[in-house]
Amino acid sequence: MKRLLPIAVVLLSCIITCQAQGIAFVSTSWDETVQNAVKNDKQIFLYAQTKSCRYCRQMEKEVFTDPGVIDFYNKHFVSYKIDVDDDGPGEALSKQYGVMGFPTYLYFDKSGQKLHQSSALPIQRKRCQSPEFTFTAAARIGLIMPKRPCIMGAPSAPQTGKPCMNPAHI
Repeated sequence: MKRLLPIAVVLLSCIITCQAQGIAFVSTSWDETVQNAVKNDKQIFLYAQTKSCRYCRQMEKEVFTDPGVIDFYNKHFVSYKIDVDDDGPGEALSKQYGVMGFPTYLYFDKSGQKLHQSSALPIQRKRCQSPEFTFTAAARIGLIMPKRPCIMGAPSAPQTGKPCMNPAHI
């Protein structure tokens, strides 16, 4: 019985340590993050979130704790996390890069040039310029697939003559 207690303590501490690991978000400034990316020859992953964002918490709990995700991001990226509501650098970066929905994921090359941005931004008609804009924006982020002819000059699929369903044409 006395031998089981130390083994149980070791196992419990290993479990706690493993659960505490995640993507290694740096706590430096944005400029230092870019310098660190250059020095380590890695790209940059910027995760924009707010404390009140339910989907941000879900990502942090379910995705950012996945061992495969952790290994991939820690190997290939310098990861930087911002709180958009912090009245400081997070808010400034969110304005600079047009963050409007949460969570938002931005990817930069090692010199800090933006390569890609994706978000959970819901399409709301009141923010849109027109119904055509709503359709185009929703199709671009994968919320809908076009059910009518492509609006970018490809009225039908070449072989079938049916309305274009290729989101790349949106």
